[in-house]
Amino acid sequence: MNKLRENPLTDIALALTLLVLLLVAYNPLQLLMPDMILIILSGAIASVLVLFVVLVWKEQDYDERDTRNRLIAGKYSFIAGTVVLAVGNIVQLLQHEMNIWLPLALAVMVITKMVSLIRLERS
Repeated sequence: MNKLRENPLTDIALALTLLVLLLVAYNPLQLLMPDMILIILSGAIASVLVLFVVLVWKEQDYDERDTRNRLIAGKYSFIAGTVVLAVGNIVQLLQHEMNIWLPLALAVMVITKMVSLIRLERS
């Protein structure tokens, strides 16, 4: 089995940055969020997600054809789910109607991906 990445610190930092941005977007303290801050926050979330997708895209696949096909399918579905949830988060953020479910789903996907990568690298 090929190692996915030698140093997962970049992945972890990116995932933590995304989680912090999603927490700020959820605005649990009900802080005043002018439209300019919402736009900047939306751009930051989108940028971090693009970086995360690039890291997912650069993962190395196994040699066997069937395993490779399943991994590619999983990769595409993860990216599609992430994009849909990110767009939903941004739309809710801009409508000032942020609820917990979209950020939570996106956070669970990102955390699961990072834990899986780290666990696979150590085995």
